[in-house]
Amino acid sequence: MKKSNNFFLKPFKTFFILLLCNAFLISCETFIRGKEVILPGERVKVIPIQAYLLPERENFTTPALSGIKKNYNWSQPGGNPQNNVGHISFDNQFRTKWEVSIGAGSSKSGRLTATPIIIAGNIYTLDAESKITSFDIKSGKKIWEKSLVPDGEKKDMAFGGGIAADHGMILVTTAFGDIFALDPYNGNVIWNRNLGVPVRASPTSMNGYVYVMSVDNNIHCIDILTGDIKWNNNWFIESAGFLTSTNVAIDNNIVVVPYRSGELFAFNSINGNRLWADSLSKKNNLSSLAVIKDIIAKPVIVKDIVIASGHEGRTVALDLNTGYRLWEKGIASIETPWVVGETLYMISSDKKLITLDINTGNIFWYKDLSLYEVNKKKANFIQYNGPLVANNKVLILSTDGKLIVLDAKNGEDLNTYDINRDFSITPIIVDDIIYLLSDDANLIALY
Repeated sequence: MKKSNNFFLKPFKTFFILLLCNAFLISCETFIRGKEVILPGERVKVIPIQAYLLPERENFTTPALSGIKKNYNWSQPGGNPQNNVGHISFDNQFRTKWEVSIGAGSSKSGRLTATPIIIAGNIYTLDAESKITSFDIKSGKKIWEKSLVPDGEKKDMAFGGGIAADHGMILVTTAFGDIFALDPYNGNVIWNRNLGVPVRASPTSMNGYVYVMSVDNNIHCIDILTGDIKWNNNWFIESAGFLTSTNVAIDNNIVVVPYRSGELFAFNSINGNRLWADSLSKKNNLSSLAVIKDIIAKPVIVKDIVIASGHEGRTVALDLNTGYRLWEKGIASIETPWVVGETLYMISSDKKLITLDINTGNIFWYKDLSLYEVNKKKANFIQYNGPLVANNKVLILSTDGKLIVLDAKNGEDLNTYDINRDFSITPIIVDDIIYLLSDDANLIALY
């Protein structure tokens, strides 16, 4: 039977009729309302952009920075349980000392997320397939390695987790829900606890306990000697979120927990009693990413002050003991801030290095990091890891491999080094050596 050509013309007829109807409606609107009048004057956006970038004084410099100290260990993802390393020494020429592969890097199936740690002359890494490796920090020579993928599981689904060190043990979390305590000299398992749900965050340890956040928004307190769970606390979880997770901050028997729902809780670190809570989410956020409430930046404890930044656009300073909000700024960030003396350094989500007074939140100065983006076609994909402050310099590592060195007093350019690799993990500095871990799983030591 021969098909009619009308069968093929029907979709085009329908489209043509709809087009005519739309034109008719537009003409009717013009007829009813009359010719549109364009009002004179400057167009101003209803939602202010970067309103926080208003320093209290022009050309301001930061106060005198605190004394420089040499850092001999990096035992936790944030350097120590407070995520507050301070003003550390590093005054070298960024020459390559050694470079080694740690295993599997970032790929379509997963990302490399674990910050290396350094303790007692060894550096420990966790690759994107849950393989932990120990290297000698002087030579980069491999000492031992161990896969933490359970039997029957696929290693390409193993991304996430992290490492810490305490009580003479290496503590490791994995995407399979395990937390391991390993012998630092050979990788032998001392104890293992499975939480039943994946863990993307690194562990944090202090005073004989390990604190781990699982992907179901549950904080677990675990006895470091036995692996027994001491207490836990669960909070509701948002449906959308980042693939990575942050870790807690601990000081004075208080553990500060950033939940994936945008809340910040403080608990008694021994018994789990809740002390206070705050929220870094914004109720009226119209951004397309507003459904993501995650707190990715690590909270920082400085004396009795907690500094925390949320992805949605709120940075706060809170009293550690009471949770009283000391100040607030409309600054979004997923990078952990750095504190030296009375000065807070942070990288905002819109690519600004901002310095603030830790006591008042007043802005000293800021630097637009997008000025370093030569290839404007790739600019939307470039982010910045850091900052670190060492020897009166601010060090920032871009995701496309630029190591930016600025004057910590005023943000003036000092130097820029091209490392020609991609990076998503903030570098660490120990004993005047800076260690970088690239997305393709190469560990680089610079001196």
